[in-house]
This record gives sequence, structure tokens and C-alpha cells, in this order.
Amino acid sequence: MAFLKPGDQAPDFALMDQGGHRVALADFAGKPLLIYFYPKAGTSGCTTQAVAVRDALTEFAARGLAVAGISPDAPEALKRFDEKHGLGFPLLSDADHRVAEAYGVWGEKKLYGRSYMGVVRSAFLVDPAGRIAAAWYKVSPKGTVPAVLKALAEQGLKSAREKHHNGQSGHSGLSGRSGQSGHSGLSGHSGLSGHHGLSGHRGPMANPPVIARNPEPTPCHRKESGANPPVIPRSNATRDLLEAARFLIAFGMTANY
Repeated sequence: MAFLKPGDQAPDFALMDQGGHRVALADFAGKPLLIYFYPKAGTSGCTTQAVAVRDALTEFAARGLAVAGISPDAPEALKRFDEKHGLGFPLLSDADHRVAEAYGVWGEKKLYGRSYMGVVRSAFLVDPAGRIAAAWYKVSPKGTVPAVLKALAEQGLKSAREKHHNGQSGHSGLSGRSGQSGHSGLSGHSGLSGHHGLSGHRGPMANPPVIARNPEPTPCHRKESGANPPVIPRSNATRDLLEAARFLIAFGMTANY
């Protein structure tokens, strides 16, 4: 039994699904594909695995990943299996186990001390170019979906929601962050929030300078603010001079007449 490894060309196939339709590997060209092999529809482990894959279909579709399950069961048995659990993805019939042999999953098994030939539960991630991106031989029913999701993350196949989240949150590589939240890399911050990098902080949200108001006027300032001017007392000599000036002015005016 030859094992496939990442980089190998995925063996071609054309099999009947649970609805009696022919499904080929070429039908999935240009998109990533999960192919998983299971021993027998309706058994406990195969049901657990199929239901886990069904529950992950939305998450797989968000990453553009298609799914196909393959077993030696006849299309009629696959149809009952699909309808009972509402699986909703292609279940392909490999009755002569030729495809299982091509993928290296048809081998000797033991049960209660008895040896027999059958499908070794395995899964494969095929890239859009039709090559093996990852292979999991003897994978567990519950371990299939987590292994696939991990491989998708490692290969950068993210959902639209994750892409949107990463773009809007403003995270960027190296030591800094940038985006609509206003964070910038290196040693500072910049953006709509008003933070600016390197030397300090500034922006539309920064606090404006506080301008101190003039203090309330004191008695020394009242003349400028419209208050009555102070009264300056006059001396006797000043009064006498003023009286003399008024007399001279009056005398001069009388002399003219």
C-alpha cells in the first residue's frame, strides 16, 4: 500500500454519488477539496465523522473548500445514510475499492483477532491544482475536521469573515498595528482617533490648549473697566490760582467791551 504525500498528484476518479450522479475529481478543479475515506456508512465511527463534516460545511464553504466522502457502499446505502443524517455533501461509491487503493487507504485490518481487507479511515486535502496538500492516514472520526481546519489556517485559506476582521481591526505585521482603529506600527500610534506615532500624540480628538482668562478687575483696574475715576483733593494755593485766573479772564473780556 503506497502512501501519498504533499506535492503528489491526486489520483483521478469518477464515481457515482448517493443520487446516482457521476462525480469526478475534475469537477472540483480550481478549488480546494477535502476527500475522506470511511469504511462503512451507518456505523458508529463513520456516522460521527460524517456528522462532524456536515456541521463544518458552512465553515468549509467560507474558505472555498468542497467535500466528498468515499466508501465501498452502494449508492442506495449512501442515499439512506445521507437522508437519515441530512449530510448534504457528495457520498461516492467505490464498490471495487480501486480509488481507495490508488490513495493508499485499502489495506489489512484486524477485528477481534481476525484479519481482513478494508478501508483505513483517512483524509486528504487537495489543492486547486489537483495536488495533495495534506494527508491524514488512520485519522480518527472526531479528529478529521480539526485537522483540516488547522491545515487550512496554515496554508492561509481564511474565511471572508476572518479577512474582514483582520482588515478592519487594523492589525499589521512586524512590531506595530495599523488600520481604521488608528494604531500604527513602530513606537507610536496614528489614525482617526488622533494618536500620532514616534514623537507624540495629536489629531482631531486631541485636547485643545486651555486659554487662561483674565482675572476679575481689582480697584487699580476700575478706571479701564468704566468705573468712576478717583477724586484728587485740591490745596488752598491751587484754589487761589484758579480764582485769579478766572478774574483775569473776566477782566480781559470786560476791557474789550
